[in-house]
Amino acid sequence: MKKIVMPYVGFVMLIFAVASAPALAQDDAGKGEEWLLQQISNSLGQDTKIDYILQQLRKTFQFSDVDGGGVSARDYVLAEQIEQARARSEMLKRWAEWDLDNDGKVTRAELELYFGRQSRQAINGPGGVSLLPTKEQSSEILTKLTEEGLGWDLNHDGVITLAEVRQAANDAWGKRYSTYSYTNRLVPLSLDTNNDKTVSLAEFEAAARQLLNSIDRNGDGKISAEEATSLRERMNATRKRLPIE
Repeated sequence: MKKIVMPYVGFVMLIFAVASAPALAQDDAGKGEEWLLQQISNSLGQDTKIDYILQQLRKTFQFSDVDGGGVSARDYVLAEQIEQARARSEMLKRWAEWDLDNDGKVTRAELELYFGRQSRQAINGPGGVSLLPTKEQSSEILTKLTEEGLGWDLNHDGVITLAEVRQAANDAWGKRYSTYSYTNRLVPLSLDTNNDKTVSLAEFEAAARQLLNSIDRNGDGKISAEEATSLRERMNATRKRLPIE
C-alpha cells in the first residue's frame, strides 16, 4: 500500500510550542539593549516613523505588565501561570470533546468514533489532487489519530481520565524548556534603572527613546533603510559581546 502523506496532528506539541521557562533573572544590562534592538527591528518597514515604533513598544509593555504595577518578577510568574492555565484548558477541552457519553472518561472506542469521520476525509495526492482514502488508508489514519489520543492514557489501561489529562498537561509543561521561550516577549527586568525591582513605563520609554535617537542618526523622526542596516549591524555586535549562557 502506498504510504500516506498527511499532516502530523501533534496537538500536545502545538499547545505547548509557545511556552518556555521564565527568565526571571535578566541582570545583564546588555540583554536589555539587545532585547530592545530586536523589538525595534521587528517593527521596521520602509522609512518607519519612530512614533509608530514607540506605539508598538508600548503594546509590548502593556502585554508584559500583567498586574498593572510595572514589569517585575511577579509579572513573569503571572504570565507563565496564565499561559500554563491556557495550555491546560486546551488539553481539557480536547479531552471533553472525546468524552462522547459524558461519563468523565475517554475510551479507545470513543476515540475511534470521534476520529472516524476525519479518517475518511480526502487526502492530498500527487500534484495537489485531493483523493478519498482507500479503506486501508482510512484505517491507517484512524489508528494513528487514536494512538496519538491514547498518549494521555498514562497507566495504559485503555481509558483516559481527568486526572490523567491534568498530569499529562503538567508533564508537557515540564518539558517545555526546549521550545520557543514565551517569556522572551516580556520586557527585560534589566531595564529597571532605579533598582526598585520594577520596570516602569517611564523607564521603558526612556530606554527605548535613547536607542531610537541613536539609530535615527539624521534626526528626521524615522528609520531609513540605511539606518535599518546599521541597526542590524549593531544587533550583531551586541550579541557577540554578550556572554553565552
